[in-house]
Amino acid sequence: MRTTNAIVIGGSLAGMCAARVLNDFVDHVTIVERDAYPSAHEFRAGVPQARHVHNLLARGLREFEGFFPGFEQRMRHHGAVAVETGWDVATMSPGGWSQRYHTGLWQIFASRPLIESTVLEFCRRLHKVTILERTEVTALRAADDGRHYCNGVEVRSRDDGQTRTLDADLVVDASGAHSRAAEWLRQLGLELPEDEVVDGHNGYSSRWFSQPPDQAWPPDWWWKVMVLRMATPQHPYVIAFFPIENRRWLLSYVGVNKQYPPTREDQFMSALVKLASPVVDEMVQRMEPISPVYPSRATQNRWRHYERWRKPLGRFLAIADAVCSYNPRFGQGMSAAAVSAKILNDCLARYGVSDPWLPDRFFSAQARFQRTPWLFSAADDLRFPETVGNLTAEMRFFNWYRPMVARCSSQQIGRRLGEVTQFVRPLSSLFAPQVVARLLGAAIRQPTRQSGGKPSSGGIPLMPPAA
Repeated sequence: MRTTNAIVIGGSLAGMCAARVLNDFVDHVTIVERDAYPSAHEFRAGVPQARHVHNLLARGLREFEGFFPGFEQRMRHHGAVAVETGWDVATMSPGGWSQRYHTGLWQIFASRPLIESTVLEFCRRLHKVTILERTEVTALRAADDGRHYCNGVEVRSRDDGQTRTLDADLVVDASGAHSRAAEWLRQLGLELPEDEVVDGHNGYSSRWFSQPPDQAWPPDWWWKVMVLRMATPQHPYVIAFFPIENRRWLLSYVGVNKQYPPTREDQFMSALVKLASPVVDEMVQRMEPISPVYPSRATQNRWRHYERWRKPLGRFLAIADAVCSYNPRFGQGMSAAAVSAKILNDCLARYGVSDPWLPDRFFSAQARFQRTPWLFSAADDLRFPETVGNLTAEMRFFNWYRPMVARCSSQQIGRRLGEVTQFVRPLSSLFAPQVVARLLGAAIRQPTRQSGGKPSSGGIPLMPPAA
């Protein structure tokens, strides 16, 4: 029987998850990674978002555990922080502090290097998977027997410059938002998929802090995670302050609508005093800064619409960020990559590696899922006048409907919204008849309610209430 081979372009989290999936369907999998993996829990080159906040949503954590049994236990062993959405997270929005209640939706907060190194540890154990580091793909190879299909890639070593060809029965592009697939497809004379970009002109500034062992929180500081999700003309920012391994905390200050955050250390620290609530600054005063301020403006949303590709290249797939990437302030990327890999698994199980319709089926299924994180990210960016992109009728409606869901005081509605944003339920469940009826009933019975507590001059409580 002929040996079957698959190639995964890119050793990212998406690439390693794709390799894990392919490990069950082919005889050999080769990951082609242009950089070298760091030897310890260090930042990997080519990941611009690595120094900013990272968390795995509930569905993402579930899928990583499914691909790599023991993943969560290993993460916790290294100090990753488990957080229950709705109970452990204090969130301030323009309407006030969110209610606190149990949701049963657990996330993991950790540094990007810890997450990647843990997945890599499991991936290296896969007996069918080989990883070529410091090797870059320079072209796709294709054949034509009446329909173009991919049969391999050309690669070049970044160490000695030597080039060679790798044959494959299936090629999966997992090289991220900066994928060169358009260049490779153009070299083959193929039509490119439609490319859609929404750029909200956001900017990140992040700094790492250490919490001294002898520094105790005040007894009424119940939260594990602090989020100021303002993003209004008056407060054009989002603050995410997360705990990670080794008693460290990561503070990301996100500016929206071209209101970029400070990048100098003194300006960054002084800006915290001016936030809508003093709690972030008070937390920082009990910590020690352990890093400079890391800036980033790699925040655009981009969707390469392979699902609309009229003449797809057979035996070629693109997955996760290589297809659809999101503004990272919404924390969806890693979890969306894991879900995309699960969709790949389901399609391979149903159609098989050699099915000529596999690309069509996979791209369509992946796009149905990607519509959810795209709406939450791109549509939200399109609320602001400086955003560049196409504000569709669907996005206008979503931007009108979602705030009603978020403001509703019903815990059942809050849980449902959490389940959708954590990818546990489909987006359609937000429009179920019982949800719409409860929203209408809540709007009739009472106005938007703010949590109690001592109010600021703007009417918003300064500190999140315990319950």
